[in-house]
Amino acid sequence: MIGEEAAFASSFVAGRSSLTTLAAMGPSQPTSLMTTLVDASLAADVPLTLIFADLTGAFAFLSPEHLAAARSGRLQLLPLAGAIPRFWAGNVDFLPNALWDADRMIAGGQLKLDLILMEAAEGTSPDELSYGDMIGYMAAALDTNATAVAVTRPGTPHVADAPTIALKRFDRVIRGEPRERRQGAPTSLSAQQREIGRRVASLIPDEATLQLGLGALQEAILLELDDKRDLGIHSGIVTPTIQRLVESGVINGKAKSLDSGKIVATGLVGGVHPDNAPIRDALSLRPLSETHDPRRLALQERLWALNSALEVDLTGQANAEYIQGQRLVSGGGQGDFVRAGHISPGGASVIALPSRTGKGDSRIVGALPNGHRPTSAAQDIDFVVTEFGSADLRGRSMRERATALIAVAHPDDRDALTATLREASGF
Repeated sequence: MIGEEAAFASSFVAGRSSLTTLAAMGPSQPTSLMTTLVDASLAADVPLTLIFADLTGAFAFLSPEHLAAARSGRLQLLPLAGAIPRFWAGNVDFLPNALWDADRMIAGGQLKLDLILMEAAEGTSPDELSYGDMIGYMAAALDTNATAVAVTRPGTPHVADAPTIALKRFDRVIRGEPRERRQGAPTSLSAQQREIGRRVASLIPDEATLQLGLGALQEAILLELDDKRDLGIHSGIVTPTIQRLVESGVINGKAKSLDSGKIVATGLVGGVHPDNAPIRDALSLRPLSETHDPRRLALQERLWALNSALEVDLTGQANAEYIQGQRLVSGGGQGDFVRAGHISPGGASVIALPSRTGKGDSRIVGALPNGHRPTSAAQDIDFVVTEFGSADLRGRSMRERATALIAVAHPDDRDALTATLREASGF
């Protein structure tokens, strides 16, 4: 397979003045082919823009030898979702848009693509391929005129209720090595994370439809939902913990006002097995144009958007991307769902975070530091939850919001935050 990938990459970049390539999200990301393309582009001195969404945050398709090219601009890295390794953080560009907007720009041609790379599963008929365990923005990309290459790997999951792709859409299909069956390792949670999970879970009513971001806090929330009834899922990602709650009957989607009985997402991570009952019959994978569309989300009643952040300031706006001036996380679809949860009848948007960083700095801050742009706007956030409590921001003035947020900060940080509040103009 490596030889076939190298032959394709070398021939494709030859004679080009530049190249813009989009790789599939997360588990459908063709890591080996991406590495081969980067190497071929640099060897041919062809500037490469690589757009991707590495949900692992590993950037395994890059090596330290590629850093000079990223610094010089010959390699432009443009992640749309996922974490960013510190090693690469200062050499990564970004779009200031949530995933739904990025998907629209792909479909509308504002993000002009030359090449699309993805992993795919064999379809149920010989003239089609399956998206496997991730659709994301690839449906929009495949509707463009960009050259499309698929790597098919035996063992890639197939979801029954998901769109398929005509084999003839691909300019090249590379037969890859079998994919190992992934087993989701249990997430190790601290007592602090479990407490945050309990506090968030206490807010969620029966019959709510949930959206959850990725991370330990979202797993902590899910572990506290066993006593809930008739929950639904409309989210970006389905995890093994969600699958467990489907199997126990806690999540069944019966009360959803849209897509009743369906577990709706754009992808699977962590070893979800879509061929196991009962999730097999309930799971529906759809493109970002459906899962993250605010117009469609507005039709979902009791939508609870459960996300995390790195810091929240006293106005209530949340930064989920920057740490000490470096952008280490892409905002992904948080902006799409936070607004949707806020306006959903009976729903809410929740930001969960520990009260302090590992170094002991408060995550509730007087104001976001210079250079730290908000991922989610203050007016769209209904609750901020730490291990010390839940700040209900709904219907509160700016001073009342700030006071509620100080009350959920670490006790040793509350005096300093109160002093900041007193000194701040506008309060």
